Amino acid sequence: MKVMRTGLLGVAAKAGVALVALGVWSMSGGQVDAAAAKVTMMKTDGNRETGFIQDSNNKQILFAYTAQGKGTAINRTAVKTIFFQEESSLMGRGRQAFTQGVYDAAAKIFGKVATDYEGISALKDNFASEARFFQMESLRRLGKYEELGALLATKSGKSISTTQDKLFAEKVQLMKMWAAFSANQWDVVKAGLKFYEVPQVGDAKMLPAPVFKKMPKPIMIQLSFIRGKMYEQEKKQGLALEDYYRAFTITYGNSPALANEAMLAALAIEAADPKLKELKGKLWQMQGLAYYYKNGVGGGEIPAEYAAYAVLPDIPVVQAAEVKKEEKEKKEGEDAAKTANAVADKKAADEKKAKEAGSKKEDKPKEKKAK
Repeated sequence: MKVMRTGLLGVAAKAGVALVALGVWSMSGGQVDAAAAKVTMMKTDGNRETGFIQDSNNKQILFAYTAQGKGTAINRTAVKTIFFQEESSLMGRGRQAFTQGVYDAAAKIFGKVATDYEGISALKDNFASEARFFQMESLRRLGKYEELGALLATKSGKSISTTQDKLFAEKVQLMKMWAAFSANQWDVVKAGLKFYEVPQVGDAKMLPAPVFKKMPKPIMIQLSFIRGKMYEQEKKQGLALEDYYRAFTITYGNSPALANEAMLAALAIEAADPKLKELKGKLWQMQGLAYYYKNGVGGGEIPAEYAAYAVLPDIPVVQAAEVKKEEKEKKEGEDAAKTANAVADKKAADEKKAKEAGSKKEDKPKEKKAK
């Protein structure tokens, strides 16, 4: 059986006959609570059917000629192709909101589609599972991680990895890590991170923390933030700071919510450092970070506890200028000394040469007299 449709990424997908078991569903032939999806089916016997899919599982489809009519169980092996007729109209507004960055609206629209059409979740490349994914992705971008766990447990949430493109499956693993993070399941987070980290063997054992494997930046910044939180739990503040800085410097301009969280987490660590009052370097670092937050991610605002630090640290700039001045004066002095030495050497050489020439003139007359 093939399912013909176009997803948010604009790529037409054609599913093969292989289907993953999601549990046996017993066809009752009655009506179901979920909305029925209008489809056109091409069956393996060559017949074309237009009607509604009311429910589905790994073996059968509950098909009816009207949305509220009595459904008939059809074996999935008897269906060659399914085309979802209303997908574009149902998913269009959600896709538009998502691409425009209006994630609150996108999450609501996608969530309603996923819930209403849960019955088609077992089908390859179904739009209900896609809608559930983008509902979760919208919530993640809003920083609402605590809502992801329950959505992953829904029928459409569970089927994303097995019914959608493999790229969706990879991103679902990240969703699970966000859900574990929000639930303080740090053992799950730590185990999940190992998949993305280069094993610490050989010379890599000398590194304070594992480096990430080569991966797209949107994935790395999420992992950096999550790992930073894990390091904080382990009281490894220095390693946490490194990951937070990595997260917000790469993320800035791409994921404002995540950049905001990473910078606030870094500010909290910097502010709590007892060396802040002892070392000027620490103070300058805190000032630079606070200033960057207020005038960048914060849009002119900053939490009250960090407001006093949100100024440009001018001392390093002045020092740098003084160092350059000293270096210039030193170089000029060295050049002058070299010039003076060169002049003195040349004068001494000329005097020596003149003296030698005078000695030769005095010796020549004596030689002639001897002859």
